[in-house]
Amino acid sequence: MEKLFEKYLTNLANTFMINLSPVWGVGEGETMQGSGKEDTMRRLKTAGGHLKAVERMVDEDKYCADILLQLQAVIASLEKVNGIILENHLETCLRAAIRRGEDEEIVKELKTLLKFNK
Repeated sequence: MEKLFEKYLTNLANTFMINLSPVWGVGEGETMQGSGKEDTMRRLKTAGGHLKAVERMVDEDKYCADILLQLQAVIASLEKVNGIILENHLETCLRAAIRRGEDEEIVKELKTLLKFNK
């Protein structure tokens, strides 16, 4: 089960990483830096710790309500990370793409991002 959660976290991290340029062609060369990156990494590690606690609780047959509360901590952490990365992406990658006049690519990317941010 540990490998499954590790894979889940890796997939989530990859899904929300800033460098989406190979997929959409927008923001090439722009990356997350400084305190935003440090905050994101700290929050991802925190979410990972909460997720490991959920795994342990399930394995130990803990009370379902307690597991659900711990799972909410994971979800809240990941939602905060999502917001930080999205804000960074808008301020860096998309701003650079606007300056380069990549209107069509920007619209496609925003539509895709909106699907993931419901």
